[in-house]
Amino acid sequence: MSERAHPGGDHRGHHPPSARPLHGELTRKPVRVVAAAFGIITSLVACDVPPDLIPEDGPVVLGAAPADGEGDADREGPFRVFFDRRLFPRDVNRGRVSLESGTRGSFLALRFDPVDRVLLVSPQAQLDPATRYRLTLEGLRDLEGRAMASRTVITFETGEDAVGEPPPEAPTWADVAPLFAGCASEGCHVGPAPALGLDLSSGEAVARTAIGVPAVQTRVGARDRVWYGASSLDGLARIDVVAGQGQPARSYLLYKALGDPHAAGERMPPSPDPALDARSLRRLADWILAGAPTG
Repeated sequence: MSERAHPGGDHRGHHPPSARPLHGELTRKPVRVVAAAFGIITSLVACDVPPDLIPEDGPVVLGAAPADGEGDADREGPFRVFFDRRLFPRDVNRGRVSLESGTRGSFLALRFDPVDRVLLVSPQAQLDPATRYRLTLEGLRDLEGRAMASRTVITFETGEDAVGEPPPEAPTWADVAPLFAGCASEGCHVGPAPALGLDLSSGEAVARTAIGVPAVQTRVGARDRVWYGASSLDGLARIDVVAGQGQPARSYLLYKALGDPHAAGERMPPSPDPALDARSLRRLADWILAGAPTG
């Protein structure tokens, strides 16, 4: 992978396939497009939209699980909302996402997955059984700074089960080291003076130069012949880990691996090496989520 400077982003993407958007007050009959939406999103993992084809409106909800109007939802979640694009990381907070029954709100843990473009909503206490809930999303922005056109409300009813789901299996450094091999080569991110100070040649080097270290390609403008990326990714760490918990949506190297046009320079790994496939991107994101273990 390479965080090398380049006068422009990687625009390998394709225009997203059409999908029936779910927006506004979703109080009509259930819209069961979750499987289709998930297929659309995963097919777009390495296909970002070129800037000249990005729609002018904000993020669009493609579907949800449970779907609007659905019953028998697990009381522990997580509940998923699928989007047509990646969200601005700092917008994923309880000021813009809420879960309520009547006038009573639930305390939530929120996580956006930039690989599958899905928002995961997890209540911090079990929801009541056989109860109707409203999941409301409002004002979420994309990486261009465009907000959702309108508030989205997804209603569902809980069942009796409170099973939840286990966290994804945590990849080890041995699992992800091959993903960095294309960038940990001579003249790139290796050696006593690696490009931009990022050394990807070993777990120890990644821990020292990437985990918790601010990315240097995330400021608009030119300085010392280094081109800086979109301000929507400004201030992100190369790999963000807080108290042992990784945050893929706030990790700049993941956007580089995705070839997101809002990250500066070439994708990681750079051509002529092939882009990471969907399985490799999933492994990288899950490794970060697990705290990016390097031992």
